[in-house]
Amino acid sequence: MASLAPRRIPLLPLAGLGVTLLAGIGAILISRGVAVSNRWVDHTVRVQVGIIQLLERLTAEDAGMRGYMLRGDPKMREETREAHTGVIEQMRALRADTADNPVRKAQLDRLVPLIEARWRFAEGRIAVREKLKGPPPPVSATRLGAGQTIAEIRDTLKAMFAEEQSLLSERQHRTQLLTTWLSVALAGTVFLVVIVAYLTASDARSRYISLHAAHREARAAIVAARAEMAAREEAESQLRQMQKIESIGQLTGGIAHDFNNMLAVILGSLELAQRRAADPDRLARHLIDAREGAERAATLVTRLLAFSRRQSLAPAIIDPQALIESMLDMLDRTLGDPIAIRTAFEGEPWRIYADPLQLENAVLNLAVNARDAMGGRGTITVSTNNLPFAEATHYGRLEIAAGHYVEIAVGDTGTGMTEEVRERAFDPFFTTKAVGKGTGLGLSQVFGFVKQSGGHVLIDTVLGTGTTVRILLPRFEGELAVDTIETPSPATVAGGASGRVLVVEDDDRVRQFSCDALRELGYEPVATADGAQALAIIAEDAEIAMVFSDVVMPVMSGPELAAEARRLRPDLPILFTTGYAHDGSDPLLETGQTMLAKPFTIDQLAEKLREAAGR
Repeated sequence: MASLAPRRIPLLPLAGLGVTLLAGIGAILISRGVAVSNRWVDHTVRVQVGIIQLLERLTAEDAGMRGYMLRGDPKMREETREAHTGVIEQMRALRADTADNPVRKAQLDRLVPLIEARWRFAEGRIAVREKLKGPPPPVSATRLGAGQTIAEIRDTLKAMFAEEQSLLSERQHRTQLLTTWLSVALAGTVFLVVIVAYLTASDARSRYISLHAAHREARAAIVAARAEMAAREEAESQLRQMQKIESIGQLTGGIAHDFNNMLAVILGSLELAQRRAADPDRLARHLIDAREGAERAATLVTRLLAFSRRQSLAPAIIDPQALIESMLDMLDRTLGDPIAIRTAFEGEPWRIYADPLQLENAVLNLAVNARDAMGGRGTITVSTNNLPFAEATHYGRLEIAAGHYVEIAVGDTGTGMTEEVRERAFDPFFTTKAVGKGTGLGLSQVFGFVKQSGGHVLIDTVLGTGTTVRILLPRFEGELAVDTIETPSPATVAGGASGRVLVVEDDDRVRQFSCDALRELGYEPVATADGAQALAIIAEDAEIAMVFSDVVMPVMSGPELAAEARRLRPDLPILFTTGYAHDGSDPLLETGQTMLAKPFTIDQLAEKLREAAGR
């Protein structure tokens, strides 16, 4: 798969932005220079206009005085005075406009006494005219200095105007130069922006081409990765299949080993019984050994069914604290004196709905494992606790759904487990004990029972400190009272037990044993191998008091036979037997019919017959 290239910084757009910013800043600075230069041009023009207006008002003042001298019109006298007021105001305006120019300030300072002297001369002539009531005699202006004053005023104003004209030309030239630079800067900015835009577009096109090529490579890499994943999944599937085959081989080997041991006891005891038929004591002992071997084989099958979650359960409402307390004597006897048993109950435990006998067996298995982990000496703690989970909780890779759970924990002070042992702890026939010290089915049976009951099994372990196995079972939410759990005592043949029992079993040897057992109990068996013939017997024989049927049979199963038989006789009791219990979806278990698991003893058969008859 192609490696990802480092992300390139787009230099051209940044360079273009920088050039545009610099050009813009330059244009702004030049435009500000142009504006300043224009303001100075306007200032110069305003000063020139002020000089011209001052000359015009001085001329108006002189003309008004001369007219008044000749005609004596009072209106002209007022115009002369207004003209002089205008001269004074214009002088103030020129002073304000040229306040920053010391040359102009000095020139205006020289004009002030000249203008005042000219005005005093005019006022004197006006006074003479008014006194004489007529034109005064002519007086030479040169003699009085008035002509020299007017000439000096005019020369000063002309010099000021000329100097301002020179400044105006200089400032106009500067403005034109700055305007030219501004135009060049703007044109250069536009040119640079166009170039940068072109280069950016070219770079974007190049990037697009590169991106398109990278996209093609990525798609090819994805296709290759998918192919690699498919190949890996296929390899993993093959590996899992090999592991399954290996597990099946280990399971088969363990079953074969244990069954061979049990069959050796059964076959050997039966053979010895045949050889010692003349010796009743030794015959009885060999028959007892054969029965014990068969019971061990039945227990092994029960454990296998528990691990596969297909054992028959008889759930009841249980107070876990009361159940643990009722087991303390049994645990004490089983585990031995060097083991100290401690209990820890947190508050009042919630009720659970489970098979009490299987739960007792699970706790006992955990306690025995804990004892062996401690080498037969130490402390075992059995505790209960209420665990409300408001939301789904993860325990390693296991997800525990939200809800209320009751925890039953068995902890020890042993050596603990390694991670590898903890991962395989629930595998059937896996054990860390020495050969002959354990079958490796204890924890697997606990696991299967708890899962079948809707719960979870968790293992907390620390090497060198100990292990705690925690059983989590769902809380019972109903309102029923707690069932009283009693251990059934061995059944005895009830006196007067009688009646015709229809035995439906496809296996010849099991059918023969069932008939012999029924005769032993005082019943009259009627045997058949298939369901169709059984229905015919029920229809013809009204004395059939009960049906004792296998569940799994060819052509017609036990539940199908029961359904048809109840159409003929709705009140006919039916007792089922099976060597393989189905899961919870089986319609037989949903109807709650009486069930007898194979293999069974005569006492167990008698108990179930009474239970079925009483339904």
